[in-house]
Amino acid sequence: MSAEIMIHQAQPYMDETPPKLASPSTANRKIVRHNREHATAQVVFGPGHGRVIHLESDLELCWCLVLMSLENTADLREQVRFDWVDEGGEVHSHWFDLFVLRVDGRRIAYTVKPQARVSERFRKEISHIAEQARESGFADDVRLLTDENLNRASLFNAKLFYAYRRPEAEADQMAIEIHNAMSGVCRLGELVAHFEDAGLGFRAFVRLLRSGHLKLVRPEQISLNSNVFKAKGAIK
Repeated sequence: MSAEIMIHQAQPYMDETPPKLASPSTANRKIVRHNREHATAQVVFGPGHGRVIHLESDLELCWCLVLMSLENTADLREQVRFDWVDEGGEVHSHWFDLFVLRVDGRRIAYTVKPQARVSERFRKEISHIAEQARESGFADDVRLLTDENLNRASLFNAKLFYAYRRPEAEADQMAIEIHNAMSGVCRLGELVAHFEDAGLGFRAFVRLLRSGHLKLVRPEQISLNSNVFKAKGAIK
């Protein structure tokens, strides 16, 4: 079943014209966008009109959104090819599902797989691939992402960040002024209460959480009851 993701429709265009089409995917292989056997999806990554990221399972989508939500993610690509050599000397191609360039310059290659399909044979193979990927300089680290180590609160927040990512100029400016004036710990609902339109205010403060200017006091799903604090200085 195909499940083209349209999360961004949760935030309507208010006072601006629709953005330009996103740049095409940079995947190293052709990705089937419609499949009866498993879900497929696409999201847009990056500032401005962004770049299309094609995904071949719901689990890939979930992990993509989580990685996109991290402050230290500078760039993200999908289906990146790496050629490796097995113990018999035969060359194979492995496509990493996600490949992240971090703000600090580190490159992390990710393979996404349901835990139920992680066999001992696969563990041995991916360990062999990871060793060659690091030694060749292709990546600084290789990691396996499964459904078992997917944090549900992080995923919930990542979906919010993606859904409300588009700027809303007047609301964002008002949220910035409230942010600059706040001190100590505040309940998110108290900040949103300054807005006549609670939905508009909530979206604006979600964007400040996404940018790291606000932080949650404890890891949890973002809600009006969440306690937050100013993590960075005043926004100019």
